[in-house]
Amino acid sequence: MFLKDPPFIVYRICQEIVLHLPLEFSYKLASAISNVYRWLHKRDYFTIQKNLRIIFPDKSEREIIKYARETFRNFAMHLVDFLYFPKLNREYIKKNIKIEGAENFDSALLKKQGIIGITAHLGSWEIGGAIAALLGYPVNAIALEHSNRKVQDFFLRQREEKGIKVIFPRDVARKTLAALGRKEIVSFLNDKDYFGSGLELSFFGRKTLIPRGAAVFALKTESLIVPGFTVREAGRLKFVVEKPLSYKPSGNEKKDIKEITQRIIAIIEKYIRRYPGQWYYFDEL
Repeated sequence: MFLKDPPFIVYRICQEIVLHLPLEFSYKLASAISNVYRWLHKRDYFTIQKNLRIIFPDKSEREIIKYARETFRNFAMHLVDFLYFPKLNREYIKKNIKIEGAENFDSALLKKQGIIGITAHLGSWEIGGAIAALLGYPVNAIALEHSNRKVQDFFLRQREEKGIKVIFPRDVARKTLAALGRKEIVSFLNDKDYFGSGLELSFFGRKTLIPRGAAVFALKTESLIVPGFTVREAGRLKFVVEKPLSYKPSGNEKKDIKEITQRIIAIIEKYIRRYPGQWYYFDEL
């Protein structure tokens, strides 16, 4: 439990290490630690393998194990990216991060509509929000609260200092509607339902609870739905923004919410299949 939910002092020590070491060395160190973590948490390791077999029924056992090990290593590097936030700026982005499809945000914002940003627990999603904010986009992110107040404040400060406005579940209806009313971006992590209120939909062929909020707010506010992901490719981070998801309300709200949410999941499935060692889902499908 200590490793799964480290206290504030652990985050601060790790951040000091990351900020005072070359970034590539921090990645290597985190990868080495992830191997130990994987050994100590075999249940998570086997759960990931089980999910990967569902996603890739034709892959060999060697490939499944390879992807599972990559998942732990990439998640460790994702944490390094988050701890590196104090050094993240526009110049760093220009030199080190490949930007692809940002014009899709630009054209969407020109339409003077709110934007529902769709992403997943994939790649380095935290830095994705920071990249968008540092590039000048008005970013709001829905985030869970931590039970530890100091950890909560640490996470909040990390995000807000990069220009991300954080929305917590207790304020999600009011603040999301306000942000979309200001024609801003509100980012949704749409691959995991934390509250048991989602729709039971097909996710890699399995009936799974999927958050419905993105579709609900899109229909209510006539906002655009724009998927975006930050993934690690050839040793480099890539920030990808897709074209808006087209949808036309039929007047049957329940049907529309279900259909839009299933289409969102189809996009997320596409990226998970493309980057299987970068999806951090530790529950069984």
